[in-house]
This record gives sequence, C-alpha cells and structure tokens, in this order.
Amino acid sequence: MSSLTIPTTATAAEIATAALAEWGITAHADDEPLIGGARNSWLIINSDQRTTEMDMSRPYVALYVYTDGDEVWVHQPITSPFDSWHVVVGDGTGKESLDFTTRTPGITEAAAFIADWLTAPRT
Repeated sequence: MSSLTIPTTATAAEIATAALAEWGITAHADDEPLIGGARNSWLIINSDQRTTEMDMSRPYVALYVYTDGDEVWVHQPITSPFDSWHVVVGDGTGKESLDFTTRTPGITEAAAFIADWLTAPRT
C-alpha cells in the first residue's frame, strides 16, 4: 500500500474513501439526523462491490469515527487523537456486530480489515 497524503482539513469520509480506494473498495455515505441539529454519519461498504448503490439487504460493513461523546460520524474532520475508527459488520437482516476498532489515524488498518472481510464476508 502506498502512503496516503491527505490534507488535515479532510473529513473522515474523505480520508476513509481515499484509503478504501487504494484497495479498489467503494463506500456509500449515509447519515441520520439527531435532536438538536447534530447528526450521525457513516460509510457503508457493500459485500457485493459491483452494486452501485447502498444495499443493506446483504452483508455489509459500516465504517465510522467514534468519540467519547457517543457520536459516530464521518462528515467532519478528525480533531482528537482519542477518537477511533469502528468497523461494524451487518448480516443484511438487521444484526450488526462491532468487529474492529483502531485509534485514529489508523485508517490503513481499518481499510485492510475491510479488504480482508470482502474476500470472505462473514457475519
């Protein structure tokens, strides 16, 4: 893998998308509004990478940054070394499990985990 050079103003989604692209992996952004105007956001990686739209009816991975404030997001820049990347595996039926975590800036490790998962999706 080559070394990623990403501006410090990049959002977590931009950082993750660049790291995943090095493995030939496509992700889809998703989010949900929260009370007070905040929102949670994440990237969805389909087990079938030929799919051009987000498909959570099959196995998938959700990738996001988690903070101690109980937020999950990818729509903003990473500002704390205490944040961590989380990889959640979904089985397509609504069941999800947290399968991988690493402190930021460990996106290369998270991308490698996802690439490995894509070779043999397991739920």
